Amino acid sequence: LHIVDATNSDWRKRMKFIDSILIEKGTEKEKIVTLFSKSDLIKIKHPVKNGFFYSSFSTEDIYRIKRFIHDFLFA
Repeated sequence: LHIVDATNSDWRKRMKFIDSILIEKGTEKEKIVTLFSKSDLIKIKHPVKNGFFYSSFSTEDIYRIKRFIHDFLFA
């Protein structure tokens, strides 16, 4: 899981940097799941290929993350 602060103005630059490190260390690009945090503070959400937006204040979002991790590990 790659957590990205969706409110940071440099989120694209930071995301590319961390993704490049993960790939350099052997993670397949398709296996990187990006979670964009602080969705409650942004108005426009861009499309996400492999991941989703969430708010740590949303019980539903936290449950969705837990379910995703569970399914990934045990499915």
